[in-house]
Amino acid sequence: MVADEVAWLGEAAGKLLAEYGKSETQSRKPVSFLEIEQIWTEQIEPRLGDFESMKEFFEGQSEPPPMDSRWRLNWPGFPISGFKAK
Repeated sequence: MVADEVAWLGEAAGKLLAEYGKSETQSRKPVSFLEIEQIWTEQIEPRLGDFESMKEFFEGQSEPPPMDSRWRLNWPGFPISGFKAK
């Protein structure tokens, strides 16, 4: 199973790199750390609650992980400013 996932990820990475190589990059300008933070705050962070991996409960799950579970330590979700799990 792991080998299949590694192969899939390698293939996906290759496709993305090939696609990026064909894109126009000469006109792009570097962005500052501040600009990256602004992109995160304005575009990414508001959508985190929609990510399957960030949802409080997954499909078929109705209770939090048991108290003795290693997954309970970080449940529910991550303490990100303005983030609310769905």
